[in-house]
Amino acid sequence: MPAASRRHCSSCPCSPTRALTPWRRGDTAWFQTEIKSDLGKDPALYQSLVVARNRKWIAKIEAMLDDDKNYLIIVGTAHLVGPDSVIALLKKDGIRAAQR
Repeated sequence: MPAASRRHCSSCPCSPTRALTPWRRGDTAWFQTEIKSDLGKDPALYQSLVVARNRKWIAKIEAMLDDDKNYLIIVGTAHLVGPDSVIALLKKDGIRAAQR
């Protein structure tokens, strides 16, 4: 893990304790705000840790969706909220994706 990323993780305001209530509410806006306010301090880090990864994963996820097998895809919360999220990118490609 890059040093900048380790420093980010140790100072993340989106700690499990603070995140529990919004998680239970399904409050994706809270997560988006927290992630952008923290990672937004370093746009290059946000681009490499979130946006680039999401774009890289989309083709793989879409291939899994076209397969007859069942898959479990696990990603961190940062990859599921906001305009650059895996969910948003799937929707742009016409795939119905929703939070439950």
